[in-house]
Amino acid sequence: MADLKEYLEWVSSQSLEVRKDGYSSVAEVYDRTRPRYPKSLLDRALDWGVLSAQSRVLEIGCGPGTLTFDLAEITDSIVALEPGFAAYDLARKKSEAFAHVRLVNSSFEEWDRQGETFDAVVAACSFHWISPEVRDRQIVKCLQPNGSLILLWNTPPRPEPKVCAILDRVYEHYDPSLGHFDRLDDHKQRLAQLEETLSRSQVFDHLRCDRVMCDRQYTIDSYLGLLSTLSPYLMLEAQERDRLFQDIQKALHDRGIQEFLTSYLSVIQTVTIRN
Repeated sequence: MADLKEYLEWVSSQSLEVRKDGYSSVAEVYDRTRPRYPKSLLDRALDWGVLSAQSRVLEIGCGPGTLTFDLAEITDSIVALEPGFAAYDLARKKSEAFAHVRLVNSSFEEWDRQGETFDAVVAACSFHWISPEVRDRQIVKCLQPNGSLILLWNTPPRPEPKVCAILDRVYEHYDPSLGHFDRLDDHKQRLAQLEETLSRSQVFDHLRCDRVMCDRQYTIDSYLGLLSTLSPYLMLEAQERDRLFQDIQKALHDRGIQEFLTSYLSVIQTVTIRN
């Protein structure tokens, strides 16, 4: 199931228990291989006034801290929720150097906020994992008047065309749609649909968006590590995934490719609570 629309429908259909532990088996690889978010997008949030040095921030689904500690450089107080214990534990160890970051091993749906409210709620590549039936309502309860919801996204890094051509020939023997999951046009369409939804929201207003194309170099091993953290590959049977990765490695080696450039789109979307 590598089609983006089918994947998003699959995510929303999963139980909370499944969504909580989705990346537990690959937390360390996720931390090493997933791209970070460019500083320019956080600067944009500061420019727009949806973040400031004094902001109290709630981060939902922080993973191993992919965004958390960049946020910690610019804000005074962060509560970061992560439901998966393996990713939470990685982030917790990093947080020892940041006294103003509090890690909580909990899903957003199950978290007891004990009346706490925040200037901003942030979700980086995690908004689609929150139960849709409670998402907006619970986020609004967490926000102070004039508080903001800040969404950040990185699309899956897509290799340069000559590498994609090699990979597509391998995917033909497995599931050809695996080569489609990182197609930028599909992700742009999905992001545009989300922006349309946010613009029509009854609880949020003042939609702002920005995006920037980024590059990242991968070796064969680090790229296979990246793939192992993407849901379509996590959903494969372990033996099939291992065979696929062996075939990808061989195909690239046979053509003398040891490392290659990938590109991805990094996006920020912000809305402010309606008064």
